Amino acid sequence: LPSDPVAALQEINKTTQAMQSAHISMDLTMDMDAQGFKVNMEMDAQGEIEMKGPTPQDANMRLEMNMSMLGQEVKMEMVALNGEYWMREGAGSWQNVSPEQANLTGSLGSDPTSALRYLENAKNVKKLKDEKVDGVDCYHFGFTMDADALGTAEMVGQLTGSGQLTEDQANKMLETAVLEGEVWAAKTDLLPRRQTMHMTFDISGLPGLGDTPVKYDMQIEIKNTQINEPVTIQA
Repeated sequence: LPSDPVAALQEINKTTQAMQSAHISMDLTMDMDAQGFKVNMEMDAQGEIEMKGPTPQDANMRLEMNMSMLGQEVKMEMVALNGEYWMREGAGSWQNVSPEQANLTGSLGSDPTSALRYLENAKNVKKLKDEKVDGVDCYHFGFTMDADALGTAEMVGQLTGSGQLTEDQANKMLETAVLEGEVWAAKTDLLPRRQTMHMTFDISGLPGLGDTPVKYDMQIEIKNTQINEPVTIQA
């Protein structure tokens, strides 16, 4: 691995793009503070992914997600198979949905293919102390990310339920957004065993809140295991 942190992370990113399949787990926590009115959302997801092409849209994927917010708990399942997307809530029936509808869950961080973009847009890369992840010796890097390059304004619009952000909202969010990431890549094959993202930003003009500014703090952790082993994904 190159001694230069930037070159090393580029090498890890190149290897990550070649990952064919994995079992995945994800944990997301998001805290919202509207001048003292606080809301917490938590979500965990697990499943399998099979990359069938160079872009996230080419992936076959199965995810089981559990979400809790304002005392409500929701279980959802999503299957992406050969360009078709299927979702169901709880024990309900499967619904064929559009890519945009399926992407709502992906924008919440549950789509592990979206994590691949983080390495492509890494800045201020630093080599951190090597650590083990689930018993695997890993290189450890930290970095920051450019919110605009990641399409974060679009993601935030879906996250907050406000749809497409106005130009003023998007600019304000991008001005205040701070995105930090870390990646742990196995020393044996440079494939990522763990990735984290921490994002904070301010936004106002949300439905029902008027001009009240809302502070968001979101943390995501994704773990990959059984990488490049056979997976079975079916609707």
